[in-house]
Amino acid sequence: MRPVRLLREERPPSGREASRAVGGMLCGLAALILAALACASPAGAPDAGAAVATAVSATLEAATGLAPAGPVSASEATLPVEPPSESPDTEPPAGTLSLAYTSAGEAWLLEGEGPGRQLSTTGGVQQVVISSDGQRIVFTRRERVDLPSEIWVVNRDGSAQTMLVASTRWNELYDHDDFLFNDLAQVDFIPGSHTLLLGTQGVPEGPGFFRYDDLLRLDADTGELTTLLAPGEGGAFTPSPDGDTVAIVRPTSISLVDADGSNLRPELVAFPMIITYSEYLSYPKVIWSPDSAAVGAAIASADPLAPDTSGTVWRIDRDSATASAGPAIPGNFFFTQFSAASLAPDLVQVAFGRTGADPNTTELYLGRADGSGIAVYVMGDVGWKGWSPDSGHFVYSQDSPANLQLGAPGTSPSALGTGHTLQWIDPSEFVLLTGGEGSWSLSRGSIAGPLIPLANPSGEFISFDVATR
Repeated sequence: MRPVRLLREERPPSGREASRAVGGMLCGLAALILAALACASPAGAPDAGAAVATAVSATLEAATGLAPAGPVSASEATLPVEPPSESPDTEPPAGTLSLAYTSAGEAWLLEGEGPGRQLSTTGGVQQVVISSDGQRIVFTRRERVDLPSEIWVVNRDGSAQTMLVASTRWNELYDHDDFLFNDLAQVDFIPGSHTLLLGTQGVPEGPGFFRYDDLLRLDADTGELTTLLAPGEGGAFTPSPDGDTVAIVRPTSISLVDADGSNLRPELVAFPMIITYSEYLSYPKVIWSPDSAAVGAAIASADPLAPDTSGTVWRIDRDSATASAGPAIPGNFFFTQFSAASLAPDLVQVAFGRTGADPNTTELYLGRADGSGIAVYVMGDVGWKGWSPDSGHFVYSQDSPANLQLGAPGTSPSALGTGHTLQWIDPSEFVLLTGGEGSWSLSRGSIAGPLIPLANPSGEFISFDVATR
């Protein structure tokens, strides 16, 4: 899960293909955008924003450097990682919820009813991810805010805390002369494994988030770091539920690749670059079907401030690597998908926004990928939070980003609570982050019951991730 900050809206994921030759120009251009258009917010004039976006897009066509081939291992001093204790006295029973989270700059783990226990002793922890078997907790930390991230791993019993990737490794991957430094952009476990996928970015002096669009693999058991896809061939990634395939998203395409980096099927879906009116590129969100047979996405039309915005639902069959598209559906698919994919895991139902009577509000609509059955679900200022794993329910905010509601197709909504970030455990249960700095709470909830407090972490930012053994 990404860290959450109190009273700050989550921005859409940002990034771009960076090159050594144009990196400095990109940073300067971003600064000019901010100065001239105040970040070119959606309230600005569409014509002016479109002109800026056109200039940005032209600059972004420069290519990046090449990634090093083959494995790039961490220092031998960090290897190998010891396996955790498998004693029946300490191993939780099957079905136990494992909740990894940050608190006071450290990584913590809560199993079952808890209480939570501190795992790390490094300080500066910013993000945690947990393997699907609950045995490995990987965390990122920074020694200082102006330094790149480190990647560490610790066993669920707190043993063998190990640095897997030092902060200096990112600058060794690619020339960063036009950036302050290179850094980690994305990290997550491949389901059913102790292997992580990574993406990297260049960090400029000014605003921006400039992905190299690469794909790396990191073995959390051995520390081996390997380049799977060179810059420009990878992108934002989403592994399939069975862990065999990875969907790769770039600002104009969706590709598939096997989890070991082989069998790349490039640009199975191609679409126009989406104008963001700011200093980042849009990476549309994809969603896998529960059986991993297909992946889909609702791709927004190119200009989200145009009067005729729409979205097109794409579906890619994994085995045949064939893509098919439905008709353009009128509505706002760009701003709806800041937090989660608007397409349900069944790849049939879709949620999106349309401008309400007040032009500053977005109403929630539901329909089907083929454009049928479109109907308003709720009126008012709505923010989309995502579907349940079985596509039977969804969560959205109403009139306030933290006022969460639980909805279902054909059923009236119910209040879920005041919260910021939600992660589903299964089709009926979830973990919800509520509160704010000084009063954070992680709670377990269900579609039919009250919230049950689990932990009260501290810190300005909170990250959490769940696994069910």
